[in-house]
Amino acid sequence: MLCRALKTIFNTEKVSWHYLHNTKDIWCRDYMPLQIHAKSFLRYRYYPDYMRGQYEHLVTDIDTVQGIAFRPNQMKRTDYVLDGGNVVHHRHVACTTDKIYRENADVERQDLRRSLGTMLGVKLIVVPTEPYDAIGHADGMLRFIDDRTVVLNDYRDLYPAYHKRLSKVLAQAGLSTIVVPHKPRPTKSDWQSAWGNYVNFLRLGQLILFPTYKIAADKEAEEVLRNVFPDTKVIGVDCRGLSKESGLLNCITWNIRL
Repeated sequence: MLCRALKTIFNTEKVSWHYLHNTKDIWCRDYMPLQIHAKSFLRYRYYPDYMRGQYEHLVTDIDTVQGIAFRPNQMKRTDYVLDGGNVVHHRHVACTTDKIYRENADVERQDLRRSLGTMLGVKLIVVPTEPYDAIGHADGMLRFIDDRTVVLNDYRDLYPAYHKRLSKVLAQAGLSTIVVPHKPRPTKSDWQSAWGNYVNFLRLGQLILFPTYKIAADKEAEEVLRNVFPDTKVIGVDCRGLSKESGLLNCITWNIRL
């Protein structure tokens, strides 16, 4: 049903789209290259700690992915271990969580920040990972509105000390924050549920598709997004089922600028 709903929206809004084939899971944001600019991409080593061992057979090698072709001069490469979902950016600034330090422990932290920032052509801001989040992706925590402002999960009730710490790190980096509702609920799964997360929306130019759950906070989240993106069309998409798999709309899509 979700796939059908997305296809209907894409077609109605005249969004060009197609499937990626021969992948091993649906979380293409994580293993597809990071776009630097229109004709330049960064390929990294996709081998996250949470996929090793029991889930190693689900690690996708982008060399096998069908549906898009890159010219040799379009692709830069790095041996750093990264997840695409752990890099959120806007123009010349980007955020990632401190999970990158753990997965690249053989590299000095300052060198890692500097090197990645240079590769991506951004000022790289490293923020503390959300408590108890084994995946540690920035795109489930915050998203850029512009190069000076982010929309951020409202952690004030759930993790008040963490909210203060995260807000301080962002402020020191010159970023203002606007909170959006965050209504997680417990899960019996090995993976943390994405239920109640609204920042993992899909942004396609002047169109935003945001996850909904048939709860009161949906309306509040929509109002926040409409206010911070006043010239953008905002559409809610029912993600009750998808959220149980620990990801949402940004996770299952890979969009590029042409």
